[in-house]
Order: sequence, then structure tokens, then C-alpha cells
Amino acid sequence: MKIRRTIFSGLGVIFLLFLGQGRAFAWGNTWMGAALEQMVTAARWKVGAFKYTAAFRLDNAGYDSDIYFGMMANPVPDYTITAGPDIQIFLPLKKRIVFDVSESPRYIFFFDTKRERALNNTFAGRVHFVFDRFYIQAGGGLIDAKQRLSTEVNLNARLKQDDLTGLILWQASRETSFALQYRRAT
Repeated sequence: MKIRRTIFSGLGVIFLLFLGQGRAFAWGNTWMGAALEQMVTAARWKVGAFKYTAAFRLDNAGYDSDIYFGMMANPVPDYTITAGPDIQIFLPLKKRIVFDVSESPRYIFFFDTKRERALNNTFAGRVHFVFDRFYIQAGGGLIDAKQRLSTEVNLNARLKQDDLTGLILWQASRETSFALQYRRAT
């Protein structure tokens, strides 16, 4: 009798987790669905069914007294700036499926040290599936960037990476969610 009561109690808890009251979102009952909805509605421009946002970024602008971190016999000072656009395009299909593509090319400019200049690029494409209590995301990306391996080794390497990502989220209640994430980079 005690075992039967424990089994029914366990099933009751599971039933309440699945059907318990939670905060109602327009794009499913998940916090990730709500975040996706905010990104899509915050997109500044619209062309047909596509929504997109773009920005121009300036990073790491300034003067460096030694761009090689003390690895050379004499310090190599230089002015540097990283600049480029960020573009993100959304294609929502009835608030349940959203295609998302982002592109971020960056030019790293050194004023005097011309051999350190580089064009880096990051591209990502994702598809989002928004359900009542589940959120599923699958995507991939490409990275092509010149990077310094470390401050100890004076060697730049070109990183070329393909990414494959996936995410499944279950929003059990307003305060509780469980996610399973996958990432493969080659």
C-alpha cells in the first residue's frame, strides 16, 4: 500500500510540473521564447516578412605601448582599432518557427604595423522552434579570424572553425527549467 501511495505521489508531482501554472508568454511559456520574442520585436527594420537589425561596432580603439606584450627585444607601440558591422536577420513564421541569421565582419587595423592587420568574420544561422513549454534551437556557424595564440607565444594563427549547435529547453514551471545543449566545433 505504501509503495502504491509513493508511486501515485510521484506521478502527481510529475503531472503538476507539466501542467502547473506558469507565466504566460506570447511565444510559448518559456523564458527563451520570451527572449526570442523580444529580439524579433526589437528589430529596427522590416522588409516583407523579414525583420533585421544592424549596428556598427568600434572595439579596442586606442594606443598600445607594446602590441607584442614584451616578446620583442624592443617595444612596438601602435594605434589600433577594430571596426565592422553587426547584422542580424529574422524570419518569423507564425510565432512558432523563427529563422535567424547573423553576420559580423570585423577589420582589425594597426596604424604602423601593417602585417598585423586582418579581416575577421563570424557567421551563424539558427532555427528556433517555440512550443508551449518547450523551446528547441538548432544551428551552425563559421568563424574565420586571425588570433594571437597567447601572450607568451608571439605567433598569430588563423582560426577557421565550423560550429554545430543544438538546444532543447523544457520550462517545468515559472521558476524551473531544464536544458540539454550540444556543441561541436571542428
